[in-house]
Amino acid sequence: MNKLVLLFTMVFVMASCSINKSINIVQLTNTHWQLKSIEGLSNEENAMFTNANLSFSPSDSTYSGNNGCNMISGKFYVSQKGVIFGDGLSTKRYCQGINEQKFNEALNSTNRMQIKSNILFLFDEDKKLAEFIKE
Repeated sequence: MNKLVLLFTMVFVMASCSINKSINIVQLTNTHWQLKSIEGLSNEENAMFTNANLSFSPSDSTYSGNNGCNMISGKFYVSQKGVIFGDGLSTKRYCQGINEQKFNEALNSTNRMQIKSNILFLFDEDKKLAEFIKE
């Protein structure tokens, strides 16, 4: 009997994890995520990112947006271990005063995402990298 209860509990936990993963993907879709802040930048530096945003298309595992200066797009991959942003494409305009490299570093370092109260958090393990607000 104990083995049956343990088996049922394990199946329930595994099913719950896969359901939560689906909900996160669904929450990403049809949403424009406006950059709120990048960790390590001052308020003045973050204020320069007025155009920085992300959008996700899980049907083909792509993302697109703006890194504050240039248009970006690429693939993202979700697995049981987390999320990875693949190498992407970017236009190459020159923009003074915007540290777009920090935006790109945040994407490239991301291995986990979390959505809480209409805010998308990007993490490297437990280290918060950036916050985006749902629009």
